[in-house]
Amino acid sequence: MILLTIALLTQPAEVAKAEQAEGGAKSGLRAEDPYLRIDYDPVRFPNNAYGLYKRIVLKQEKYSLIPIDSKGNIYLTLVQEFTGEIVVRAPLSATPGEEFLGNLHLETSLFSTLRPCYRSSAKNLPPLPKDAIGYLKLSPKNLRKLAKTQNHRNIICKDANIYLALLQNAISHGGDTWEILPKKSPPIQPKSTTPDNGRIDRYLQFLSDHPKLFKEAKLLLYNREEILLAESYEHARLSQEFGEMNIQPADYQAGLLYQDRRLTWVRFPIRFADGSLGLKNEIIQTPILHMQELCGAGVLAHDSEGKTLLLGIYRVATRANEAECSKGAKEPDEDFVTCAAREAREELRRPVQSINHLGITHTGLDISTLETYPIYAVRVSDLDETIPNDPFEGIQSDISLTINEIQTAYKQGFLEKEGVKYTFADPLLAISLFLSTNFDL
Repeated sequence: MILLTIALLTQPAEVAKAEQAEGGAKSGLRAEDPYLRIDYDPVRFPNNAYGLYKRIVLKQEKYSLIPIDSKGNIYLTLVQEFTGEIVVRAPLSATPGEEFLGNLHLETSLFSTLRPCYRSSAKNLPPLPKDAIGYLKLSPKNLRKLAKTQNHRNIICKDANIYLALLQNAISHGGDTWEILPKKSPPIQPKSTTPDNGRIDRYLQFLSDHPKLFKEAKLLLYNREEILLAESYEHARLSQEFGEMNIQPADYQAGLLYQDRRLTWVRFPIRFADGSLGLKNEIIQTPILHMQELCGAGVLAHDSEGKTLLLGIYRVATRANEAECSKGAKEPDEDFVTCAAREAREELRRPVQSINHLGITHTGLDISTLETYPIYAVRVSDLDETIPNDPFEGIQSDISLTINEIQTAYKQGFLEKEGVKYTFADPLLAISLFLSTNFDL
């Protein structure tokens, strides 16, 4: 097998070629704060074209937990996003749980980080984040209903960690518990912030420029005095977490932090569900801002034998070969069904026989809440050698797997095919596979 690997460049002459191909844009660090940084890596594609690849690095190691008590009840973090939606997420912890379920990418093409997911005891629940409403305590029966419908009792489920736990049979059956345990947070005293210097006007103009995305954002602050107060509270939180000597004024300033044609980083001033004020990072794929809607589709493909078809693809962000579902952005004036069918045909190089809508997907990462898109189940026929392989994609092969093989691959964290080791951590697969079947109901 010939591997179509996208090469990461280190030699100055080749780095210069990559930067020149991007109109003189520089590689390396673009922006950072205490939680994350944005890098652009110089690369050479399999057809010897040069360019830059975006890469987001989270600075803190976290583990996703599925806490379960002695009666089988599950505890999930309940959050109100700035859009006003109430969602559940797997709690995050600085320490792992007892049973490893698998790794999940935060977003395969962007983030360098794999986040391990564990089944854990509910005896010591992790502290809730600043934007949490509380914990949702629910029985396995209600969790399955929430996961399958993706919206139950006005609570939305789109966190891949939850679906991975269901896929791995880590959750039992039965019960009818549904209880919200409100967050109890000690009061925090605001610290000083920096003068405005026009950043709030620029932020408000950014919101005005994209009304379809933000007009229904119920938790966003628009009042200048409240925005400055939110910065003051964020200053206090960061001081507690990192120490005053380890933060800068830019770390607790609201507004548009960074933008190019690929990525937009905004720190939104928020009134959280408990009434407190603060800031919330959001990484947005810049094309979403221009399209004013969801900008792509995910594909769960099955072959003529009913096996799941995945791509073997090299990802610069993780410096590794990956096994993942097909997915991609919409073309202008293209609907989602057409997008999903085209992506399956182009990436898997197989004609599409049928296509059905499954639901929505999201990695559960709290800094990319707009990165939600529809998923489709696609039945494809045999490989068509006349369909070209796009060298810019770095696709190496397709991989055909049963459900049992997928469970094992998640547990191992990798899959080997023809002597090549592929990282196995696709969040889209965990969600779409559960939605497409009566698996473990």
